[in-house]
Amino acid sequence: LRKALLHLGQRVQQGADLGLLGVPIVLSGTGWQGQSVSASTTTDADGNYSFINLPQPNGLGYTITQPLQPINTVNGITTAGPAVANGVACVATSVSTVPSRISGIVMPPGSHSVGNNFAEIATDRRVSGRVYRDFDDNGIFNGADIGVSGQTLELTGLDINGNPVSLTTTTLGDGTYVFTSVAQSNGAGYTITQPNQPADTQSGITTVGSTGGTATLKTSLPSRIAGLNLAGLNTVSADNNFGELDPRGPSPTDGGPDHIQSIPTLSGWAFLSLMALIVGLGCWPMRHRIAA
Repeated sequence: LRKALLHLGQRVQQGADLGLLGVPIVLSGTGWQGQSVSASTTTDADGNYSFINLPQPNGLGYTITQPLQPINTVNGITTAGPAVANGVACVATSVSTVPSRISGIVMPPGSHSVGNNFAEIATDRRVSGRVYRDFDDNGIFNGADIGVSGQTLELTGLDINGNPVSLTTTTLGDGTYVFTSVAQSNGAGYTITQPNQPADTQSGITTVGSTGGTATLKTSLPSRIAGLNLAGLNTVSADNNFGELDPRGPSPTDGGPDHIQSIPTLSGWAFLSLMALIVGLGCWPMRHRIAA
């Protein structure tokens, strides 16, 4: 009997899949004479577990339960072993059911039930990017551009086994954000959404990151990146960036002029010239009347 960590969600352990050490497994049921049977064990370094010297169960068979979800994993495919001598098949819970269990393990005297496996999906993937003021509106963080802190980002979708994923994070002082401990995505990939427009900005260029996807246009709110591929060898998706336009331009501390627009002023000579013009125009009606 084996407890396996399956990165790709298969029903059998293969390739880079690793066994999990120290995972509790519990057996329960009723013996053929009506006595209660309960036993527990933990997996070894290869993910194997076994229960030995068990009495024959009654007609309902035994149940094996994995009571705790291993850390840094989400539930994968639970696989019941093949029917034993009497041809009764065991039943495994679906990936959406926690805790995982296999029930109806009917065992005639001297028989063995093997291949009762509990697969898990590692949540060791990460998604990152930045929210920033894109002063030159080129979709690239450069020059006087600055990050926007305190912005909420949401990551949603389904993992490889169809389990819903919903994570939230916030940008740091430099505008960067990261989602950690993310499970492998299904074929449709994940979606990152920026639900709120930062204050004093307009939507700019949203840029897909290193594992692809589709970004919304400036005119589409809220901004999002869909179809982010976090499957297979894509364990890290970086540079999923959200640019924002700031009509005021960069401030002096960002390498630009002050945000407060100055009031137009007249130079000394321009002011004297304007006053002379006003005085001249004011005197014209008087000279006209004298001449008459």
